[in-house]
Amino acid sequence: MEGRKTKGRQNIEMKRIENQDDRLVTFSKRRSGLYKKASELATLCGAEVGVVVFSPSGKPFSYANSSIDSIANRFLNGHRHHHHQHHDYDHDQNHDNIDDDIMNIDAVDRSRHTIVEAYRQVRIDEMNKKHNELVSELEVERERGKALQQRMKAKAKEISS
Repeated sequence: MEGRKTKGRQNIEMKRIENQDDRLVTFSKRRSGLYKKASELATLCGAEVGVVVFSPSGKPFSYANSSIDSIANRFLNGHRHHHHQHHDYDHDQNHDNIDDDIMNIDAVDRSRHTIVEAYRQVRIDEMNKKHNELVSELEVERERGKALQQRMKAKAKEISS
């Protein structure tokens, strides 16, 4: 019987997983577990639940038991949710509700845009930092190459003399 190839249900130390493949597998499994817990909370308690997660590669994932937009809007605007019973609304009230919905959608779009832009800016800053590090490393290597060439020329002169 061969040894186990998976970690199974072992507890792991809470630190960054260095191996990229292991990190992606763990992200996928834990994201699924998070969604399951969110679903259970919504089902058992009647809560409105929304979860937004960005993968290590930057891809967004979301779960919501209703509309993620309406949950985000409520969160950003601090609105309490009232369950509407079916009533006969007059035309003006319906018109007001439509205007409110349009304003809410616009607010969610603006907030989503702000979040996405902030995330993009962070990624750009990280990439710029990495680029600068690589440029510095390249300069160091070029200088090393020049020094080696000079030493080789000096050695060649020494041998030919």
